[in-house]
Amino acid sequence: MRLSLTVAVLASLCAAGAAFNPALVSRGTLVSSSSLLSTVESPPEVASTPSASSSALSGAEIKSRTEATIGKLREKDSKSPQLSKADIKVVFEDDHIIVVNK
Repeated sequence: MRLSLTVAVLASLCAAGAAFNPALVSRGTLVSSSSLLSTVESPPEVASTPSASSSALSGAEIKSRTEATIGKLREKDSKSPQLSKADIKVVFEDDHIIVVNK
C-alpha cells in the first residue's frame, strides 16, 4: 500500500516538473517544447589578451578611477548647502531611532 502510494506520488511529481522544463526528455530522446527562437546575435569573439578585455583592469587603473570618482564626490559635497539645526525638524524620537524631516 505504501509502496504504491509512494510510486504514484513520485510519478505525479515528475509529470508536474516536466511542465516547467523547456526541454523534455521523452523515451531517451530530447524533445523541444518551445517554438521560440533567439533573435539576439552572439557577440563577436574578443581576443583573450588582458588589454583587449574590458574586465581585466590593472590595479593602477582601478585605483586611478576610484580616486577620480572620490575627487568628483568631494567637489560635489563641498558645493552642496550645509544643513543647520533649524533646517532639521524631529518628527519622532525613540531609544533606537530618530526620524527627521529636513
